[in-house]
Amino acid sequence: MKEEKHILHNLTQAVLLPLLITFFSLSIFPSLKIEDTLAVAVFGSLFPDIDHINIWFEYKFDSFKSFIKFLTKARRYRYSFLIFHNIAAMAVVILLIPLVSNIEPLGGIFLVAFLLHLLLDFIDDRISIGRVRHWRYRRKT
Repeated sequence: MKEEKHILHNLTQAVLLPLLITFFSLSIFPSLKIEDTLAVAVFGSLFPDIDHINIWFEYKFDSFKSFIKFLTKARRYRYSFLIFHNIAAMAVVILLIPLVSNIEPLGGIFLVAFLLHLLLDFIDDRISIGRVRHWRYRRKT
């Protein structure tokens, strides 16, 4: 298996995306605190990857270190069903954004960051592996 580097992808999701979301969010909701907005944007942009824990359960890794090494160096191909990394999850988040934003702007910011993470992964999969069939909601990938 060819080892790939995901440094630019990870930096975009962990740093650039939250900074851009924070900038635009503060222009829309100027009363929000920058620290709260940035924290929510960072958390929202990283949270979708929590579903990668499913890979831990499906593939019996020797250690957590080997699991992390696999996640950081594996090809973009999805090895397991990921509950958030699919079209249905993106549709749900799109529907929730306006509802949650009206109740709690920080919740809306979290969901926007969450959605943008998924869109970035979707685009990355399309470019790097040339297809996105595995984004359909189904059990096997």
